[in-house]
Amino acid sequence: MPKPKKWNGPIEAKDPGCPICGPRVLPTTLLGGKDVVRITTLSKSTIETYEKLGRFPKRVVIGPGRVAWVRAEVLEWIAARVAERALTNK
Repeated sequence: MPKPKKWNGPIEAKDPGCPICGPRVLPTTLLGGKDVVRITTLSKSTIETYEKLGRFPKRVVIGPGRVAWVRAEVLEWIAARVAERALTNK
């Protein structure tokens, strides 16, 4: 029986796949609440408030009592905050 391949994390978004098969279907990476708090430096209550106001990406329910956020959406939100800063500091 062949050994299973070691998990090396998600495939990079720029992975073109193979020339015959085409690009790979890339997995969506999820972030837990602690990761979102760490990455954004926002508190859990602020994230919840921003979500309710439509100012932060919506969470994904992944199981009973367990939620996560799509990593790409959180990173896009951060990039938008940086872009806003650039516009207001001119």
